[in-house]
Amino acid sequence: MGTRCLIGIINQDGTGQYIRVNCDGYPEWVGRLLAKNHATRDKASEVIAMGDLSNLGRTLQPKSDFVDDSDDLDIDGTTAHHRDWQRAWAEVGPRDLGHGLVQFGRILKESDCLYGYAWIGGGWLVCIVKEGIYKPLTALRLRDNMPNPFEYPLETSEQFFGKPYKDCTIEELEAEFSTLGEYPNLISVQKRESVAQEVRKRGLNPHDVL
Repeated sequence: MGTRCLIGIINQDGTGQYIRVNCDGYPEWVGRLLAKNHATRDKASEVIAMGDLSNLGRTLQPKSDFVDDSDDLDIDGTTAHHRDWQRAWAEVGPRDLGHGLVQFGRILKESDCLYGYAWIGGGWLVCIVKEGIYKPLTALRLRDNMPNPFEYPLETSEQFFGKPYKDCTIEELEAEFSTLGEYPNLISVQKRESVAQEVRKRGLNPHDVL
């Protein structure tokens, strides 16, 4: 599995909504994107309105069908479970909040997510679950030993025992996807997305295959 996170908006009266993002939820990716590309209430609302996401990109437009070899992740695009994978809106739409950050924090702690991001009071707060403390996203020091998510080493992204993903059978792609999930790191997350992208190119839903 990828690095999961929750993203929410909380109003002054404690009401709000939140969604789940399944991949790249750490501050160096989702956090950086929220801070740089979705840093107003209107933009935050647009993110929440998408419902659950597989990944968040610089824009909320769908990923293109054609993936340039120089940018395999197509990070300008976002993959939404309802819009792009036709998941039922009742299952993946935004969930309501009624008791502000306290409720959001409880939901986050009880989930399998590692990070939570909440738009409240005019800016983004981030909570690292193991710390349980909310702090302004703009004040978070990003880890120096984490690569910039816009600079993935792409040359190793689509090889399965030396064979390009496009030449692999569905069974081989499934095995690769499963194995990569046992070692969650920046490179394995990228490779899992590459496998999912290859499945989509064949007209299949990754949720059904992988």
